[in-house]
Amino acid sequence: MTKDIDPETGLPVGRTCSKCGEWKTLDAFNKKAKGKYGVNNECRECQRVSNKLAYDKNPKPRIEAAKARREANPGERKAWDTAYRERNPQKVKDAVKKHYEKNPEAWERKKATAEQWRRDNPDRAKEIKIKSQKKRSEKAEVRIHSNVSRAIRSGLAKGRKEGKSTFDILGYTREKLMEHLEKQFEPGMSWDNYGLHGWHIDHIIPKVLFHFQAVTDIDFKRCWALDNLRPMWATDNRKKHAKYSGTFQPSLALALT
Repeated sequence: MTKDIDPETGLPVGRTCSKCGEWKTLDAFNKKAKGKYGVNNECRECQRVSNKLAYDKNPKPRIEAAKARREANPGERKAWDTAYRERNPQKVKDAVKKHYEKNPEAWERKKATAEQWRRDNPDRAKEIKIKSQKKRSEKAEVRIHSNVSRAIRSGLAKGRKEGKSTFDILGYTREKLMEHLEKQFEPGMSWDNYGLHGWHIDHIIPKVLFHFQAVTDIDFKRCWALDNLRPMWATDNRKKHAKYSGTFQPSLALALT
């Protein structure tokens, strides 16, 4: 019995790749119904290289075959594309950006086509714009609620919020916070780029300078007051960190009376 077969179960567990000569477990091979043990002769890595070499040598038949499959199964391809975009949003975004950077004329054509469509379909364009703005706003609301809630918990003893909701604790609504921040947006800021690599919610007087352990403490309210919050580009916020050049006296008392 070769090492391909598990001595206890009698089932195949691996095989030698016909290309690189290495023994690998079966999960390193693509499935093939008529292949030995139900897998390809070449491991997945070697097969990828072989496929690329074959494609580079004669791409036309494969391009035509792929096109024929897409035309024959439009729904299947659309579903695959949608699933891929959902799994890899940043990769897709980067690929599109790279494509248009390499092909600026394609970007100009795309903009011209989109502009013409908006002129030809003003009502539909307006409807799409409203839906898009609403969707972006809803996403921003979810992100800001989640981020603020997380930031509050991280600054409290044992991360407890006394069983209250985030904005009940703060004393203002999520919408009021968003309105306050939006009034201070710098050029280029939007709710689309709020987050890790865009802009952050900055505490003008850094959180570490305040003296609080619970949401009932005096300094908690001072720390999270609207007039202590502003939008700041992520790079600037990281540079600022806990620096503050003004004068500030933290409260020596804890609980509010």
